[in-house]
Amino acid sequence: MEFDITDDQRKILLQQAARHEELAAALRELAEFGRPSDERIATAPVVEGWRWDTAECLTVRGSWHDGRDGHIDGNLGSAIANMPDMSAILTIRGWYRLGVPDDVRAPTSGAVQ
Repeated sequence: MEFDITDDQRKILLQQAARHEELAAALRELAEFGRPSDERIATAPVVEGWRWDTAECLTVRGSWHDGRDGHIDGNLGSAIANMPDMSAILTIRGWYRLGVPDDVRAPTSGAVQ
């Protein structure tokens, strides 16, 4: 099934992809050297008056079969994007096809696209 996306949606998706590619590069650097590069840390913004805080984000919870770990009942993680017909959702862990929703608990609005 194909869906048409607007130029604005395409631009947003490409911006998100670039942000995730930058995150992946930073994680690879950390894994390889044990710390950020001098250039990366020198150009990082300084956050003043910081504190840990909790944030709510749209997430999907359900059950699925994972080839490695068997049957899992849990949280898929933060929703990054979804198909307009809600047939699949993209999380930081990858794509998941969505089956039958739990109508009692499933939100009826607020989908990320």
